[in-house]
Amino acid sequence: MSSLGIYIHWPWCKTICPYCDFNVRKFKNIDILEWEKAYIKEIYNMSFFAKEKKVSSIYFGGGTPSLIEPGLLEKIINCINKNFLLSPSAEITIEANPSSIEYIDLFNLKQAGVNRLSLGIQSLNDQHLKFLGRDHNSNQAKKILKYTEKIFNKANLDIIYGLPEQNIIKFKSELSNMLTYAASLGHLSIYQLTIEPKTPFYKDFISGRLTPPPEEILSEMYYIIQEETERNNLSQYEISNHALPGNESIHNLGYWRYNEYLGIGPGAHSRVVNNSSRMAIVQINSPKNWLNSIQNNGNGIAIKEVLEQNEAAMEVLITGLRLKEFLPSERFDQYSVLKLSEIVKISQIKELIDGGFIECKNSKIKTTNKGKSVLNSIIERFDQIINSEH
Repeated sequence: MSSLGIYIHWPWCKTICPYCDFNVRKFKNIDILEWEKAYIKEIYNMSFFAKEKKVSSIYFGGGTPSLIEPGLLEKIINCINKNFLLSPSAEITIEANPSSIEYIDLFNLKQAGVNRLSLGIQSLNDQHLKFLGRDHNSNQAKKILKYTEKIFNKANLDIIYGLPEQNIIKFKSELSNMLTYAASLGHLSIYQLTIEPKTPFYKDFISGRLTPPPEEILSEMYYIIQEETERNNLSQYEISNHALPGNESIHNLGYWRYNEYLGIGPGAHSRVVNNSSRMAIVQINSPKNWLNSIQNNGNGIAIKEVLEQNEAAMEVLITGLRLKEFLPSERFDQYSVLKLSEIVKISQIKELIDGGFIECKNSKIKTTNKGKSVLNSIIERFDQIINSEH
């Protein structure tokens, strides 16, 4: 029986960070009962796309899903259990911000069925937190980290690096501090700050008010992360994710291994198999319109389409090459006209293998650390080859 991940999107935040381009809205007075009914109805609707699939993970993301009342969380989890085959050992994660949660909240989350926490700490430097627009300080972050250690067996710590004026010496010190907590929690997600269009940071970048560190500094930071996390037994298993053995995120591994998943909530995406084809489903982006559509039309779906073979093949590469493990040829070959064993013999890809960017073994491939630092360029090269065949 194939496994399935379920993502629940909660679009509300108390404040919106200046670097964020996710589908979020500022939290305001909303009718919780209306939202409860909408989630319950859409879970039922979406269950028809994934019958006979065992749910291995549920992930509450956002937004700030830790703002959801524990009673509603429990109802959503119970509804999933009722409409799907929920594994007794399913990983159930919720994202939380230090400013929106206290000790009793953590306890209530666990009582509601959550067994893994993902903490949006981002930094333990108050100056950096202020720059990032976070509404918590380092003391709040440290307090919630200690509480989390006591209550949850599995948790993740989110960090952002590559901030303006962040030099190597300061970065090493800050990373060392973070790793003390991450090694105790078991999982670390560490992302380079990216300047996304239509964000306040993008306006600052265009105007010259915001200048990220030079590329060579960012590259050095990336290699320092690999060295220091390995030293703390937090092995890299994906470009931005590190874990103690057995603490890898089941939900996110499902994405990267191109397993099936359902997204429920405003703007959420799904990928499911339909008659051996890959189907993409996208929910209505606007929270207000999503809610209205469920109430008036019976569902919140904006797009439902079967992916072309080359589209699915490219998605396999985009997700799979982020991982440290080899990408099996059969995962790619089921969607591509050109087989992986043929592609690795083409000169443009052979150059990447000879240059130490890609490792190839029995027609399986993976990116090296050197390759991961230029992954976008590698993907572009595969894209040119695959799409030239269609």
